[in-house]
Amino acid sequence: MPEAISALANQAIPQAQSQTSATGFNADFQTFLTLLTTQLQNQDPLNPTDTAEFTNQLVLYSQTEQQIRTNANIEKLIALSQNNGASGALGYIGNDISFIGDTIYSDGSASSHQFTMNLQETPKDLSVNILNSDGQVVASVDAERKSGNQRVAWNGLNSDGNPVEPGVYRIKISATDSQGKDIANGTRVNAPVIGVENAGDGGFLLTLAGERLVPIDSVLSVTLPTNFNNTNQQTSNS
Repeated sequence: MPEAISALANQAIPQAQSQTSATGFNADFQTFLTLLTTQLQNQDPLNPTDTAEFTNQLVLYSQTEQQIRTNANIEKLIALSQNNGASGALGYIGNDISFIGDTIYSDGSASSHQFTMNLQETPKDLSVNILNSDGQVVASVDAERKSGNQRVAWNGLNSDGNPVEPGVYRIKISATDSQGKDIANGTRVNAPVIGVENAGDGGFLLTLAGERLVPIDSVLSVTLPTNFNNTNQQTSNS
């Protein structure tokens, strides 16, 4: 697990520039000191080099060195933070998450796919359809015409009563009031997490069945897998 965490975190960490900068700085600083010493040894005694100028240059080099060291420390902190983030992201694997979304993955079997629908107002007309990847309606789902949240389930069957093809399906809600105006609505779906991907910006994406990616910050809740209680009960009985 530590190796997996490090590998995942390192994908998001850009190649550190501080080490290269420090190496180049040290080389330049040594060259500067050599030139400075040589110039002091060969300066005209009647026209000595301006000490203030040398002092300013030394201060400038010192400030540059401090900045490089500060950048190196910041990069270490970023690496540590991303490593912790990777550890947290890996903890989602194998669990079920609830998130704001409108997609459902069906493996082609007649199984229940539950989601939560929210309507801002009580609609006069309401339809809840399941669309395939081509945007075609494959099934319609019954739902109550009421405002607020309600649990809705699709049995994984098409309009002819046959299991749909395996794939990702989209929930489309059409709700209008008595004046025919659209009512704001949204859906919350559940899905098991099967993997984690690096977002490339320091964040991580959770991988779901059907090659769906969900940002961690969009997760509303996390629960044990639906078969956990059954498995645990069977183990206890045995």
